[in-house]
Amino acid sequence: MPRNKTDYFIAEMENDEIALKPFCGECDTQLNETYYCEKCNQQCKCTHIKCKDEKSYSKVSVLINQNENFKHFTAEMLKSIYKE
Repeated sequence: MPRNKTDYFIAEMENDEIALKPFCGECDTQLNETYYCEKCNQQCKCTHIKCKDEKSYSKVSVLINQNENFKHFTAEMLKSIYKE
């Protein structure tokens, strides 16, 4: 069955380091280290990164532009519904 949604990482800063947490694009379940979604019974491949804030987006942009392992990735910054 063809997949409708892209698997993704949520990026956020933890102790001044970027942390990437993988999620299934079909059901939004957080994945384990094998990227297998038990809920959808399918192997996931995360190639999109959703950044929680500007700092994480900046670090992810550098990764995508300067690291060969991330050259096929895309990124976006999540929009917050809260004003700080």
